[in-house]
Amino acid sequence: MNWIYKGREILSHDDLPLECNWFVYKIKYKDNTEYIGIKKIRTTLERLSLKNGKKRDNHIEFKNRNKNGKRVCNEITFANKPFTNYVGSSNENKGKEISSKEITHLCRNQRTATYLEAYYLFNNDAIFNSKLNNKNILGKFYDNALDGLIKE
Repeated sequence: MNWIYKGREILSHDDLPLECNWFVYKIKYKDNTEYIGIKKIRTTLERLSLKNGKKRDNHIEFKNRNKNGKRVCNEITFANKPFTNYVGSSNENKGKEISSKEITHLCRNQRTATYLEAYYLFNNDAIFNSKLNNKNILGKFYDNALDGLIKE
């Protein structure tokens, strides 16, 4: 089962923009339930520059900085993280048969991806909605979140 983004299949990192480091996704299961989450697909690495001045593969930029009074030149590169076979992080969904995997948003950073994930989970009443398999929001709000509510 491949990822779908705006109607086209995503088979590898090459099918996504280079500035995309995270995405928001929705996985649909054959029992008519869904799971909404985020996935990191690229990470940046900062290393000392090569002595010969050449660029490494996956080069983004050079960054100059002072360290202990000395000027040090570091190189920023990226590394791809596997995502094509990813099926979600929830233990509730282990063993369920997937009907579709959809990427809803591409994001440059974790903050944007986390905001969009929380937005969709709150708007869909995820922890109270039996159609969604999400059992918490941001690791802070669980399905017992309203146990402290005083009813008048």
